[in-house]
Amino acid sequence: MDSLATGVSNFRAAMLGVAYGDAWGYPNERLSYDMLTLMDLRGPKLPERLIVSDDTQMTLHLAQALDGAAGKSANELQAEILAGWLTWFHDPGMRGIGRTTRTALRALDSGAAWYRSTVVHSDACGAVMRVSPCAFLPEGLWQ
Repeated sequence: MDSLATGVSNFRAAMLGVAYGDAWGYPNERLSYDMLTLMDLRGPKLPERLIVSDDTQMTLHLAQALDGAAGKSANELQAEILAGWLTWFHDPGMRGIGRTTRTALRALDSGAAWYRSTVVHSDACGAVMRVSPCAFLPEGLWQ
C-alpha cells in the first residue's frame, strides 16, 4: 500500500474510532467508575443504537476545515475552522453540546476572538477528543 493510501486508511480509521468511541461513551458520559463497572468490570456494553455527540460532529468539522491545509495560511485555516464550528452551532442537527463548548461558541458567535472565547476552568475533555484530525496535517504544519 502506498503512503497516500496508508494515510487515507489511517485517517478513516481515526475518524471511525472517534465516532464509535463517542457513540459508546455518550450514554455513559457522566457516570462514575463504580456505576460504569456495576454490571461488568469491563464497563458498559455497546449500546443497541449508536448515537454520536457534539464531539464527533465537531471532529468532522475540524477535519473538513483541515482538508487542503497545505495551501492555506494559519489565518485562513483558523477562519475556516471557526466558521465550520459556528455553522454547526446553529445547525438544528447539533446534539449533546456541553456547557464548556456552548459557552465558547456563544462567545465566538458574538464576535469574540478565539483566545478570548476559551473556557479555562473546565473539567471537560472534548478538545482532546476532537484533536485527532490534526495528526494528519502535512509535515511542517502541525509543528
